[in-house]
Amino acid sequence: MGLLSAAIWLPIAVGVLLFAVGHDGNARAVRWVALIGSILSLLVTLPLISGFDTSTAAMQFVEKGDWIERFNVHYHLGVDGLSMWFVPLTAFITVIVVISAWQVPLPESVSCRGLVHRERSCRDGSTAQQWSPARQP
Repeated sequence: MGLLSAAIWLPIAVGVLLFAVGHDGNARAVRWVALIGSILSLLVTLPLISGFDTSTAAMQFVEKGDWIERFNVHYHLGVDGLSMWFVPLTAFITVIVVISAWQVPLPESVSCRGLVHRERSCRDGSTAQQWSPARQP
């Protein structure tokens, strides 16, 4: 796996993991995993800066491969001089966002358990009242 693929798929993998196991009961662990994942994503992008050749206008760090051969779909990534700076910038902003949201409480509605509960309440209508945003405690 190349640097660009790792920069794309590492945050997605960490996000899927956090979505699957994240809830208020383990908010501290979720925050730490999010921070570690975002820092790893940033570290993966740093070699792009040091390894970029500014003397050429060609695409660099190019990755090519067959993705879905049956439909002739290919996986093709690369960066040029302008877009190269956006990859580490996005990873850096992700770290800043995770740190800035450190004290924000995790509502149960964003966890898998909350989504399953909301889906059930919408389906059978038994607890739909408690999810109404207009209802005040």
